[in-house]
Amino acid sequence: MVGCVPSLQTLNRGCYGHGVMRRWTFQFLLVCLFATTLGCLPPHLPSPLTECPSSVSPLTFRRALFRLYKFALARDGTGPITPAQHIELVNAAVEVRCGVGRYGEFWRRLALARVAARSTTDQLALEVERALMPPSDGGFVATLIDALGPITDLNARFVVAYGIVVPTESIGAPGMPTCAATTPPTTKSDAEKALATAQTYMVLPVPVSQIETTMDPQAWSQGCASSVFPDTHIAHKTGLLYNVDPSTCVAQADPPFPIGSAWNADLYEKFVPMTYSDAFLKNIITITTFETPSSYFMQYNLNKSLQGQMEGDPPLRCGTAALYKDDGFILGYALGGNSSLLAVWKEVMYSDNFEPKHHAADLASDAAAGLHLFLDSAPFMVCCPSTP
Repeated sequence: MVGCVPSLQTLNRGCYGHGVMRRWTFQFLLVCLFATTLGCLPPHLPSPLTECPSSVSPLTFRRALFRLYKFALARDGTGPITPAQHIELVNAAVEVRCGVGRYGEFWRRLALARVAARSTTDQLALEVERALMPPSDGGFVATLIDALGPITDLNARFVVAYGIVVPTESIGAPGMPTCAATTPPTTKSDAEKALATAQTYMVLPVPVSQIETTMDPQAWSQGCASSVFPDTHIAHKTGLLYNVDPSTCVAQADPPFPIGSAWNADLYEKFVPMTYSDAFLKNIITITTFETPSSYFMQYNLNKSLQGQMEGDPPLRCGTAALYKDDGFILGYALGGNSSLLAVWKEVMYSDNFEPKHHAADLASDAAAGLHLFLDSAPFMVCCPSTP
């Protein structure tokens, strides 16, 4: 019974809700009183991770990062968090911290800044923030608590947290962007039905030509965006038809353009969403670029959705649409002094072909958080470390 007291105290602080969780706490107490085994948690619930796992796979890292972002961005009133979900969040923080050596230190810092922007008083948020920190930096969370304490606006909190977590001296360190960006004020839609939208902008100390080369669609699968774009190439077509291998649902490739060339062509992309799902989307995107000496503009629209897969389901049959919309733009504009404005906007609409297991509105809700994470990482994509 001694082990029950801290958990109940934590619950009663309001971390998991109010009236609903008070009733849950009372029921939980009754279970503890009549339990015949030691401890209060049901025996099937494992303890949270404290040490790094032996390895962190790409899927595990992506799921963990998304889980933290969804928690950080969730609005109040989304429902209580169960003990199992509590453990999953803490484990996700440990998995991100332990996986950054392979996938980039910037991801850990982004997650820490976003969770801190949500709260530095909520006990679960604090536990997640501490789990994201290496043991040697245990006092760092106290710095965030002191700095964010008087600030209530979430966007303002993220700006301050980002400045603390991504200081100028961290730029160029292993796994970090090679240039400093202003804080990305990314916003996300509330996923209206099946549509998810995200947008961001920032100032980068790079010429427009660097945005043009790193944002070149063929470069997505070669640099720091390769974790979500494992394959991008120019799609070959005969007449009006694209040559797609029906067994792999991959479009035949045309010879590549030189990186940074003007575009008026169709791109095949395999996109792995920044979500918890073991998922992919294969699309053909029509892309047009416009360049001037001081600006770069890319506009893209979904031409054809070839295939998709969501967690727990087999892939859709090749040729069955996974998306109805995948549109957006990227703008680079020279500000003078070798700095540029980068603005990004993107929207995605899921089809209903994943139902009944995966409803399009639910997929869009997750996609909104995933897009938020993807756009927050724009400095990492433009100023990619040499070993992403």
